[in-house]
Amino acid sequence: MRKKASFSFEIKKEISNQVKKKKEITTFINGVIYSNSILKNNFYILNFKNKQALDIILKLLSKAQIKYEFENNLIKISTKDLELNFDSYYENYLTFFFSGIFFGSGSLNLSVGSFHLEFSSRYYEILMQIQKKLNEYDFNFKLLKRNQKYTLYIKKQEQILDFLAAINAKEAWSLVQQQKIDKDMNNASNRINNLDFKNEKKVTKASSELIKKINFILNKKLNYFFNEKEMLFLQEKLQNKNASLARMCEIMQEKHNLEITKSGLNHYVRKVNKIYKENKKARL
Repeated sequence: MRKKASFSFEIKKEISNQVKKKKEITTFINGVIYSNSILKNNFYILNFKNKQALDIILKLLSKAQIKYEFENNLIKISTKDLELNFDSYYENYLTFFFSGIFFGSGSLNLSVGSFHLEFSSRYYEILMQIQKKLNEYDFNFKLLKRNQKYTLYIKKQEQILDFLAAINAKEAWSLVQQQKIDKDMNNASNRINNLDFKNEKKVTKASSELIKKINFILNKKLNYFFNEKEMLFLQEKLQNKNASLARMCEIMQEKHNLEITKSGLNHYVRKVNKIYKENKKARL
């Protein structure tokens, strides 16, 4: 399993590599500002702890000729040089806006049996706007407050896959899809194993009941109710207490050369139940 930070950054590299044209870059940077920046003295201040992420943003700003100041590893963009207009991101550029939001503060965690995608902002109003925009496309992001920040998150696999598709993160989408397939297969296998266990318990319980009734019949000398084949079955069942009826068919064939179907043995069992019930009542 990859570490959370490295895998999240791989997604960020993939989506940032697709940002080429000026309008795409401007829209992408808008998304980054919404999820990463602090507004102070009419400047959007961006802070990236990851140097590679910092270098990517600096290159994009230069390529789009967006003015900025850079000092103490902080990027400062004047509100005069880049106007944020949340409602201007029409269909053709939503991919880049959502990509920028994830690049700014996003992470994806693929723990064993758990999926978690999130991004955050210091500003509640901004994150509410982002949540509203995202959920117009049925991503169903939920909001929580944590460590003086507000966080939007999703946990459902299908929603995470939809979001990764929306930001065109193809490699991450493929990995999550494969993990989803693996998880579904494991769940199916566990259900089958649980079903097998339940069936085994059911067979064991039924066998125990049958053994009790056979012993009653033999102890009360009720053999005369049964023909030779039926008595052979009763005797073999006592020797193979936990054997299923399917296995008893094989035993009857192997040891006595008698071909008896499972349906035939079921008939023997019903007869045992009948004789037991009638004689149990008679002796009360």
